[in-house]
Amino acid sequence: MTIGKKRNKQLFDDWIEDMLNDLNLHSYSYEVADLEPQHWKMLWKTFDEYIDSGFSSSDRQVAYDEGCALGKSVVLEAYGKDLEEFEIEMEVMRLIDKDDS
Repeated sequence: MTIGKKRNKQLFDDWIEDMLNDLNLHSYSYEVADLEPQHWKMLWKTFDEYIDSGFSSSDRQVAYDEGCALGKSVVLEAYGKDLEEFEIEMEVMRLIDKDDS
């Protein structure tokens, strides 16, 4: 975080909510209450570096996507999972659902 820069708490809250909603679409129940101080520290650092860092408009979406992936990794870590494991589970579920249709 840049010294003297005021953090945008509402943007941070919206970003966290979007990530949790995306993760929870897959029938899990990820909640902020389960995050520990070290997770919050990593989420704020990711937010500062990728989400609220003032990237140019051409780089903003790439930075946002990278920040979301890193943020999801932090949340999943709090639950003892990693992003790759989560994505594999989601792909398996998608294929099972596809076969059922």
